[in-house]
Amino acid sequence: MAIQRYGGAAYGLAASLAVLAMPVAAIGAKKLATKFSAKGGLALALVGASATSAALFVLFGANALPWLGLVAGLTAVQGSFAVMRTLDKVIPGQLYGEDSLKIKRFNGLSFAVSRLPGILIPLAIGSILAAVGQYGALAIFSLAMLAAAPLVKLIKTNSPARNAEEPTTGTGDPELLRLSGWGFASQQIMTYVLPFILVSAYGRYAGGGDPAAAKAIGGMLFSFWTVGLLGGTIALIRSARRANPVTSMRRAAFIGAFGLFGFIPLLFSTPIPAYIGIAAAGFTNAYSFLSYLSTAQANASEDNRAGTIARYMMFSFLVVAAAVWGLGTLIQYYPADAVPFAALLSGLGGLSLLNLWIAAKLRGRES
Repeated sequence: MAIQRYGGAAYGLAASLAVLAMPVAAIGAKKLATKFSAKGGLALALVGASATSAALFVLFGANALPWLGLVAGLTAVQGSFAVMRTLDKVIPGQLYGEDSLKIKRFNGLSFAVSRLPGILIPLAIGSILAAVGQYGALAIFSLAMLAAAPLVKLIKTNSPARNAEEPTTGTGDPELLRLSGWGFASQQIMTYVLPFILVSAYGRYAGGGDPAAAKAIGGMLFSFWTVGLLGGTIALIRSARRANPVTSMRRAAFIGAFGLFGFIPLLFSTPIPAYIGIAAAGFTNAYSFLSYLSTAQANASEDNRAGTIARYMMFSFLVVAAAVWGLGTLIQYYPADAVPFAALLSGLGGLSLLNLWIAAKLRGRES
């Protein structure tokens, strides 16, 4: 929609500039958590995301949005979402402290519920559009975030109120915190890059220039990715009961390292192998991401959870910005070619090496 109006190059530049707000917003999330608590900051971020996205939809629908307005609107939306996605990772540690098993169950359940729309929306989008229209469907998105804001304040956390001048409380395992932080940041990159760039790009590549086929293939690809995410989430929750945190995280590192292979079928324009491969990649992504994230949350200090999570989120968002810029440019110049996916595999190769390094660092610590 926006691509057709502004042109692929102009929209790609706007989106790339907007994504640069995400690492800055991750640091801003720490300040919000310090001033208002993680719950208060998250509620404010939900309201901000609702308001900015609604304004963007209205102005775009009214043809009253110049290119610079698009940049400003996308930047505000991306910034609000970055704050939201940072602070929602702080709260599980406040709920369960260092109990990594409970944190994994909480993360698994919330992650699975949040991904269900990836399966249901492609099936129901035709009926939704017929009932409320394109902008009505977008309004549901904004209203849902607004409705969630007061619900966040009802969450009862176990973190006591603290004076900012009091000394820092103890932490869990510093090495596990460091390794799991880099791990979850690396795995999170795929959850941002794949849905918003590669799904539509692969649809055009495999659809042979047919817009209807491109949309159908892209929708199916996203649905299979989501099925894989749900499978990985269930597998993690089940395996977490039988393994200590080090063993669980080392296993997650190996699984995350080999997730790269699921993207190889994207090099070819045959959709069915790509569906199978992307489901496998979704499985490995969810399993390793949730294991890393839960370990980081359990080992972060009580009074610096927001700062710890924000630091790794900033790294993740920086790489996401680079991926959006680089892959967006490649997709523009090679709209129906395997070149963007070859570049993706090259980048993911580096992330696979990072996961193997994490597994090697944990060797000998299992008990």
